[in-house]
Amino acid sequence: MNIEDLLHKYFEGKTSRKEELQLRKYFTQENIPFERERYRPLFSYFVEESKSSTPSLHIGRHRKKILYTIGSIAACAFLAISIFYQERGFCDYKNYVIIDGQLYTNEYLIREKAQSAFKDVSFDEPDTFNLLFND
Repeated sequence: MNIEDLLHKYFEGKTSRKEELQLRKYFTQENIPFERERYRPLFSYFVEESKSSTPSLHIGRHRKKILYTIGSIAACAFLAISIFYQERGFCDYKNYVIIDGQLYTNEYLIREKAQSAFKDVSFDEPDTFNLLFND
């Protein structure tokens, strides 16, 4: 197919990628007939644009890859710390009680305070019947 036919197909939007590459290659040559010289800027623009835009895409991909890597590392670190604190807990005490806003860890003291609290609320049998059946 000659160049004139390719140009007509190009302006009608019917060229394939291979034919467009053929046109670009043709218009990058030095000796082109004068009547086709007016199309040179169109096709040379695409060639120059593709050369200048390629490095910026490469930099973008590189930057994206670095950001994904850093993000993955941060997510893994966060996950590991979360699991560690969930298993270990924020408090080092295994058994503790908070009574009146104070933290107690001594088991004997806790048992003593619990028994004294139960004595304060305990009822004997006659008191229980009086509470339940008195109107």
